[in-house]
Amino acid sequence: MAGKVAAVVVAAGRGLRAGGDLPKQYRHVLGEPVIRSSLALFARHDAISFVQPVIHPDDAALFQAASAGLDLLPPVDGGALRQASVRAGLEALQAHAPDFVLVHDAARPFASPALVTRAIAAARASRAAVPVIGVADTVKTVDTTGCVTDTIDRARVRLVQTPQAFGFAALLEAHRRAKAAGRDDFSDDAALADGDIGVHFPPTDPQWRGASSDRFLAFAVERVRARDGRIAHLDVTIVCEAPRIGPHRDAMRARIAEIAGIPIERVGVKATTSEKMGFTGRGEGLAAFANATVRLPWRERL
Repeated sequence: MAGKVAAVVVAAGRGLRAGGDLPKQYRHVLGEPVIRSSLALFARHDAISFVQPVIHPDDAALFQAASAGLDLLPPVDGGALRQASVRAGLEALQAHAPDFVLVHDAARPFASPALVTRAIAAARASRAAVPVIGVADTVKTVDTTGCVTDTIDRARVRLVQTPQAFGFAALLEAHRRAKAAGRDDFSDDAALADGDIGVHFPPTDPQWRGASSDRFLAFAVERVRARDGRIAHLDVTIVCEAPRIGPHRDAMRARIAEIAGIPIERVGVKATTSEKMGFTGRGEGLAAFANATVRLPWRERL
């Protein structure tokens, strides 16, 4: 699958945890600023058509000095958080209509051209891919007091790196939806999900008032299929005092299975009461909780 590839290089952070008064992306490693190594990686790669830097407005002079001689798009100002900076870079790239985009942190100067090539190939194959490395150290979870609560199986843990590669239109849409939903807490672009029901079917839009719930479930099923996923199991718990769910259970299971496209044996429906407590206990309404087991394809590692 061909198509133009762009890169967003995020460099708007202050990066002062390393000490001193100079952002870490402008510190020198092997005689040149860290950011220059990151920018040059993409500017000199044959498969990259555009490189969009995102910088802090106070760093314009530092950036110009560090990027001299490189073929880049004019830098745009980033935001207070990484997510806002990436979105700014994507919005600036829209006029160039790339098919794929790689997002890279400027303070990571040791990514290789070979990694970029593999990232592009993986994005073309699966529309989204992230490079990861294994964990050598023992990993623990702790509670709020700092006491160890569990030891994580490190064979199942990976450290996510950059550049992360995506279909451009899908990533831009995800960032726009996150902004509209007031979500600014994603630590990297691979954490952006498809959004909750309020993102896709906002309650402020009158067309969804009184809409049949099967439309929402069918939409969710299609989103899973669009990612080559498979729904393995659905389990629903209904909280109510009345009516009795037993007489309707099999009909409910059959309808859910029909919409989801899975055998009825893979759908569970059960009921409970709230022991007369709350609005469900007073008979003012019902509540439902659902869990889905979804299997997504394991993509080729970068």
